[in-house]
Amino acid sequence: MILVDAIYVNYGGALELLKYLVETFEVRNNQFYLLADARCKGMFDQLSNVEYQDASEKGRKLFYKCHEGEFSAVFCFGNVPPTYRLKVPVYTYFHNINMLTLADCRDKKQLVKFWLKRAFIKHYRKNTDEWFVQTSNTATELICHLGVPSDKVRLYPFYKLPKFPEVEGQRTDYIFVGEYSGSKGHDELLEAWKILHEHGIDLTLHLTVSLGDAFLRKWQESVAQGVHIINHGFVSTDELAKLYMQCKATIYPSYNESFGLGLIEAMESGCDVIASDRPYVHAICQPSEVFDPALPNTIVDAVMRYEKEIRRQTVLTVCDKVDDMIDEICKE
Repeated sequence: MILVDAIYVNYGGALELLKYLVETFEVRNNQFYLLADARCKGMFDQLSNVEYQDASEKGRKLFYKCHEGEFSAVFCFGNVPPTYRLKVPVYTYFHNINMLTLADCRDKKQLVKFWLKRAFIKHYRKNTDEWFVQTSNTATELICHLGVPSDKVRLYPFYKLPKFPEVEGQRTDYIFVGEYSGSKGHDELLEAWKILHEHGIDLTLHLTVSLGDAFLRKWQESVAQGVHIINHGFVSTDELAKLYMQCKATIYPSYNESFGLGLIEAMESGCDVIASDRPYVHAICQPSEVFDPALPNTIVDAVMRYEKEIRRQTVLTVCDKVDDMIDEICKE
C-alpha cells in the first residue's frame, strides 16, 4: 500500500491537484492510504483509508512511527520530505517555486516564512529518494536552491481540465484566472487596461478575484471610469469553462508560477497566451506574445501587437503525466 502524505495541502491549486491524484488512484484501483490536512476534513470521506491530522511535524512524525512497516512507498505531496529516513522508497512532489526563489516575495513576513521553510526542507532533503516537479523551470530552481542532484529530479506535470462547452460566434474577450496576490500581477494588469482605455481602446477583460480589498477598490474605481474589466469573483469549474469559451486569449502577468494551470486551461480551451516573459511560461508553451510583468506599458504593447498583427498561435508543450507518475510510485 502507498502512503500519500498530503498533510500540508489544504487550498488552491495544490488541493485541486490532490483531488485529481486521489481520483486517479481510485480509478486505477491502486491501494493507497491518504494522510490529509485536518482543514480538509470531509473532502475525502469516500475513501476507506484516510486520516485527517493537524499540519504539524510532531503529529506527522508520530503517524510515521505508528504505521512503520505498513506501506511499500511514501509519496509526500506537499514539498516537505520526512524528518527521518524511512525504510521504504520516498518520493516528494515540490510545487511551490516561490519558496525556492524568494525573488517575488513582496511581504517581509512571507519572505521570512518562506526562507525558514526552505531551510527546513533543505536540511531534510536527503530523506527522499526522488523529487517530482511540474516543469523544467521548477527543476532548475530546486537543484539551485536546495542542492538536489539533477538525477534525483523527475518531470511529472499533471492536471485535470474542465469540460469545455461548444461555442458559437466570435470569441472577443480576454481573461486572467487567479486569486489576487502581490506576485500575480493583477495591479500591473489593471494599470495596463486603464492605459488602453485612455487611448480609446476598450477590450473586455475577465477576472476571478475574491480576495484583496485594496485591489478590488481600485478595480471598482476603474470600472466607474469606463474601463472594461468584469470581475466574477470565485467561479465554479463549469462556470469557468464557459467563461474561457468567450475569450480569445489569456493575459497572464504573474511574476512566477510552479506550473501555471491557468495557462494550460486557457490553451486547452482554445485561447492564445499573452504572458510574462518568464521561464515558467516558456517551460510549458510557446506564447503568442510576451511582456515584462513589472511594466504595464509592455502589457499594453503586447496586447496591441496581438490585436493588430498577424497572430502567432500559442503552442502547448506539456501534457498530463499523472499515470506515469503513479506507475513510478507503485513500481516497487
